[in-house]
Amino acid sequence: SLVPLEEGDDDAGRERSRVAERLCESLPAARVISVCRVDQPHLRRDFDRRCAELCARRARRGGGRANASGANVLELWHGCGSTSPNAIIADEFGFDPRFASAGLWGRAAYFACDASYSNSGYAHVLETRDGRSVRQLFLVDVSIGQAELRRQDKTINRPSPGFDSVTGWAGPTQVFMVYELNRACPTHLVTYEVDKR
Repeated sequence: SLVPLEEGDDDAGRERSRVAERLCESLPAARVISVCRVDQPHLRRDFDRRCAELCARRARRGGGRANASGANVLELWHGCGSTSPNAIIADEFGFDPRFASAGLWGRAAYFACDASYSNSGYAHVLETRDGRSVRQLFLVDVSIGQAELRRQDKTINRPSPGFDSVTGWAGPTQVFMVYELNRACPTHLVTYEVDKR
């Protein structure tokens, strides 16, 4: 479910402000309409389990102990295009790379450091009128583990041995791709307005 976060001086208001500021870091002309916390316990539970598995796998590779930093969780942006955000939230696996189209780094779930990248052609568009567009993006916890820097290659179907995800650059924005289920968990859905482009 989606829990609206209202402006204010309480914890929810501060959470809303932080997420809105993250969006506006790379989209300064955006007007944030709403911020909702994604509350789907099954997605969080499966993500946390997957992070623990990734930590253990990395510890075995490195000969060390498993710890939470091994999952290397980053807060990244995702645009779901024509897919309804509610469909992703309700889905058993959330971001499912098996149903993704092959992108610049193959068939994967794609996430960007900057909201401006996800806004450009990947945001879910709710309406467009008078030169303005109302759109939605997810802010997502993504467990990237050890990311492999790769050039664009549409034939990639998993990271090389010893790596857990793929990263690369799309113009000035770093993007991350995960090829396994439950490696990403939506935390917030932001609805905002920008100039139509």
